[in-house]
Amino acid sequence: MVNRIVVSWTPPENQDILVRGYKIGYGIGSPHAHTVTLDYKQRFYSIDNLDPSSHYVINLKAFNNMGEGIPIYNSATTRPQSGK
Repeated sequence: MVNRIVVSWTPPENQDILVRGYKIGYGIGSPHAHTVTLDYKQRFYSIDNLDPSSHYVINLKAFNNMGEGIPIYNSATTRPQSGK
């Protein structure tokens, strides 16, 4: 069984805010271990090949030419390894 977490989002409600892209940070216990930068059109991302039975913290933030937005945090625990 492959452990994965799928992150999905919607663009900001205020359409006057120009989004250039999104950054997702994730890791075991902290969202600072790995960072992925995504295109502004993307609305989901699958974080694959995660360790079994591990608690991951994820953050998502939009960015544009003015800088980065305030991150949104969430967490998830992956399933145990099959047969364990």
